Amino acid sequence: MRSLFAALIITLLSLFPLLCQTKCPTQPQNNTLATEPQNTTLATEPQNRTCDAEAVNSVDWDNSALYINGIPKMIYSAEFHPFRLPSPSLWYDVLEKIRAMGFNTVSFYINWALIEGQEGLLGLDGLYNLTLFCDMAKELNLYLIARPGPYINAEVSGGGFPGWLQRLNATLRSSDGDYLDVLTPYMQTVASILAKYDADNNGPVILFQIENEYTGGGNADALAPDPKYMQYLETLVRAAGVKVPLINNDAINAGNNAPGTGEGAVDVYGYDMYPFGFDCNIKNWPLDGINTTEYSDHLRISPLTPLTVPEFQGGSIDWWGSKNGFEDCAGLFNHEYVRVIHKNQFAAGVAIFNVSLTVQYVFGGTNWGNLGFPEGYTSYDYGAAIAEDRTIDREKYSEMKLQGNFLKVAPYAQGATPQRSSLNGGNITNDQILLTQSWRANDTGFFVVRHQNYSETNSAQYQFSLSTEKGSFLVPFLGGSLTLPGRDSKIHVVNYWVADHQLLYCTAEIFTWQTYYDNIEEDPRPRTVLVVYGGLGETHELSFNGTEKDTFRSSSSGLHIEEGGILHTQFMVQWDVTQERKFLLFDHFTVYLIDRTSAYRYWTVQIDGGNLVLIVSGGHLVRGAEFKTVGSGNDALAELQLRVDFNETTTLEIIGVPRDYVLLSINGEPKNYTVNNFGNWEVQIDYQPPEITLPDLSNKAITPWRYLDSLPEIQSSYNDSEWRTCHLISVNTHGLHHPDMTYSLYGSDYGYHSGILIFRGHFNSTGLDKYFTIITQGGTAFANSVWINGTFLGSWAGNSTVSRDTARYLLPELQTGVEYIITVLVDNMGLEENDSSGGDQMKIPRGILHYELTQELEGYTPRYDIAWKVTGNLGGEDYRDKLRGPLNEGGLYVERQGFHLGFDTTGYDKSSPFDGIDAPGVAFYTTNVELNINDTKWDVPINFEFEAGNATESGNCRVWLWVNGFQMGRYIPHIGPQTSFHVPEGVLLHNGTNHISLAIWAPEEGGARISSLKMKAGTPMLTGRRPMSVAAVGFDAWALRDGAY
Repeated sequence: MRSLFAALIITLLSLFPLLCQTKCPTQPQNNTLATEPQNTTLATEPQNRTCDAEAVNSVDWDNSALYINGIPKMIYSAEFHPFRLPSPSLWYDVLEKIRAMGFNTVSFYINWALIEGQEGLLGLDGLYNLTLFCDMAKELNLYLIARPGPYINAEVSGGGFPGWLQRLNATLRSSDGDYLDVLTPYMQTVASILAKYDADNNGPVILFQIENEYTGGGNADALAPDPKYMQYLETLVRAAGVKVPLINNDAINAGNNAPGTGEGAVDVYGYDMYPFGFDCNIKNWPLDGINTTEYSDHLRISPLTPLTVPEFQGGSIDWWGSKNGFEDCAGLFNHEYVRVIHKNQFAAGVAIFNVSLTVQYVFGGTNWGNLGFPEGYTSYDYGAAIAEDRTIDREKYSEMKLQGNFLKVAPYAQGATPQRSSLNGGNITNDQILLTQSWRANDTGFFVVRHQNYSETNSAQYQFSLSTEKGSFLVPFLGGSLTLPGRDSKIHVVNYWVADHQLLYCTAEIFTWQTYYDNIEEDPRPRTVLVVYGGLGETHELSFNGTEKDTFRSSSSGLHIEEGGILHTQFMVQWDVTQERKFLLFDHFTVYLIDRTSAYRYWTVQIDGGNLVLIVSGGHLVRGAEFKTVGSGNDALAELQLRVDFNETTTLEIIGVPRDYVLLSINGEPKNYTVNNFGNWEVQIDYQPPEITLPDLSNKAITPWRYLDSLPEIQSSYNDSEWRTCHLISVNTHGLHHPDMTYSLYGSDYGYHSGILIFRGHFNSTGLDKYFTIITQGGTAFANSVWINGTFLGSWAGNSTVSRDTARYLLPELQTGVEYIITVLVDNMGLEENDSSGGDQMKIPRGILHYELTQELEGYTPRYDIAWKVTGNLGGEDYRDKLRGPLNEGGLYVERQGFHLGFDTTGYDKSSPFDGIDAPGVAFYTTNVELNINDTKWDVPINFEFEAGNATESGNCRVWLWVNGFQMGRYIPHIGPQTSFHVPEGVLLHNGTNHISLAIWAPEEGGARISSLKMKAGTPMLTGRRPMSVAAVGFDAWALRDGAY
């Protein structure tokens, strides 16, 4: 029995906890813990701790930081779901864009439903190649946070649970033995793969999350959250070889499974934060969208671990029927949100001051192939910093890059203690502005400034006071005021070290600083470059402490400079920010003073994973850099090789190239350069984009379409002998299973979990049958249609709020003793998530919940003696398309035949989706299009765009879009909002022939058509991506499928 097996596993694994747990338990630093932030100083080095285990992991922690190989690390992490980008070559592209933002870590989900579509058969290759993803991250020097569930939520179908769990007679997300038995093979397999990439094995995985938002309870009979369940998972992954710290992500800061809570406690406690909720109204900054008690809550809940936020809101999901769309989500969660809300997190001790990690959704991707949950549509753009089409044009990308690069040069901020916020009468002169201080043991301080009303849209002037070794004074010291624009926040540094130069204070924000060692005999001292920025028109001031390290040489105009003075500092400067770059030049120290928009075009790039970091100005994206030796012997020359993306003609300035390098290549092409007055290289880049000509899909002469009826099942002559007979008695108690319905009509009971379900019910008429009543359920925005012997009875076309429909249809006159067949189409929009711990919401069925034949005579008993058959995708859980996985196909005739993959259309009718059909049904259209884009040089995003027509013009249709077999879009014009569907390169062949297919379901009399469909190219990007040529995904020739019906 499964329950006995699970109990045995728990017992055996509990016998060797020391072998499974290799962390050292952190001891309290004091007997008394503060409940509010205190004016105390934390140690700059990790405290000595003892451990009884034989080995200490390369990843450890205390109450202030995560330590990797004994070094405290700021873990600044981006969320990326590789399964939402079905072109593995492009995973590298996204990872490079994440790295360029300053992130050092990537957090990722693993979707059990895609890995084990058929119980007992796990597929971790192809589109779900976990090893490939980990190898890419390692090559790019990115840490990984693994989040394999087994439940992940993530707005995916079933929350990541395989559909076959609907048949499991056990409580999900609990210690129910039958449930533990079925999850064990998946978790063991995934954990054993990830263990090979464990940091202890010199791999990139530094943290392992157990479960997901395991917080609230949904079943009154279940213990939720269940500590035995959590402990089982923890023991299981330890036995599989995982040695890094285990974390959780409480849905709220409730302390569930925090260290010290007993059975099921994790190593490092974390909780999620979504301060704005999930409403993309672009004007909506909620009244309670900012948290001011985070640090004290942390001390109360988990004082011995670093403050950890495994999910921090980086955007929002959007819903069927939304009036906003993801561009409005991007508008709400924009650069202003990043400035105010993210910096408030820093002020609270998250991410900079007292945190191990914070994870933000940075790339959403696509809910291709029936991947999504029922409430969401195909796009999962999320309004994230990197758009669904992988472009980085949103200003928030650049703003997050500024913050990420600052974190890299402020590592000692980790462990700083947030102080009480100050208003007028404290450290700030304007009572409309809030200032929060954080200090570190070396007296480095960080002042985070924001409006008291965090959503304030007007600017305010202010000064703040400093108490330093030079005395107390107001800043700016040289007169005037600082400016805080509306919906903005700033970080001012105090006693901040730039190599061996001490900034007494700086009101402008720091982008980066780097030190360069040229090893020149006549001048062995290193040179340092500092870049600071501010908003246009703002006044800023900085002051260096008097160390006499360097001799001042020159500066640009427009600076107010004082040397010595009342503060006896070496150097003090005030300036007004303009578009012109200003500078301060010393013997071995250069300061660049720039505006924020210019700072957006600055990048840092690490050389070959080493310690040298170049600063580059210009380019749309700087991806990577290497130093190579060209030639040999006396002819050998040192070459800098840059990989950069460009979207305009521009000048690239490269700061920090060692003086013994003489050659330059960009994207593999040699380039001539000049050296400017600062010793920086400059190179001109000529951007000449190609003319992208895409096929006109509406021109029948250029793009001929072929037509095929995809609903032959409504004909009474159709043979359904190969269909599955509905003869099962369901154990699923989450439907409306009528007691007079003998057998289940739930799709998942027969192995069908995605896309269209088709039922055919056979019965002999008594001659008195008058009405057919049916209750169907398919999830939010679903539809159904019903026929009897080819006669259309009616449909539910769907809306954005209804997941279940009840209909009563008047039957045509039926003849006594004659067999009739009722055909029912139900659109499964995805399985429900299972977000309640100990709940079974994902078992809410899809299919027919109730039916009956009735007549008008008094005392007539409804009839239920209909013999039903059902089909979904060909093979059900034994799905045929192993490449695209278990969810890509549904039950339409053309899907079962595999025609959406591309097939020989010779002999099929010539007809266009723009003509459509004139009666209810499902029409299939297919064509081939040729593209000829230089994909080794140009990165060009391509979308398929529909033009929504009204019901009078095109009918309340629903449309599926397939590109080379991948279902890349569900278009429902009367519900919306999505009309544009991105198809990534690799799925779409940019240089070759592509198979494009559409299925149009017309649910109403009069039929349906589409009014327009166009292919639209985005801005061509002259790219330095790797690999230069994106690998095609899944272009196997079509073949007749065995057993297809």
